[in-house]
Amino acid sequence: MMRHMAVRTDTVLGHTIVRAALTWGNGTGTWDVVKVTPRAARVAAFIGMWAATMRDEGVGDGELSPEVYAKSGYESRPSTYRRLHDYGELWPEIDINEMGRLVLAAADSRQSKLDLNVRVKLPVLAA
Repeated sequence: MMRHMAVRTDTVLGHTIVRAALTWGNGTGTWDVVKVTPRAARVAAFIGMWAATMRDEGVGDGELSPEVYAKSGYESRPSTYRRLHDYGELWPEIDINEMGRLVLAAADSRQSKLDLNVRVKLPVLAA
């Protein structure tokens, strides 16, 4: 059972929630995780949508701008900048475009494109 649990939390969403509990909460207690999960889930969804926009726009190894992302219709311009700010607080060491490339590479390596539980090798936050 523990092994199954570890595999399920080794995702962008799992890492983002843990980072949010440490960054925005008072620790890693259950209540801290509950409080930050909605905001962390929005950041994780933003990462996935940024990666999808990179693929749709054919960015490849280039950079996707917030304006192009906002014009894609996923979020308004102000929401895009709010998500970028939240992303920067949780993932300061990885640029959003680099994170998008990591997510796309992990998704491309999967046999099933419908598997949304994509595992990405991400650095662990040092406390």
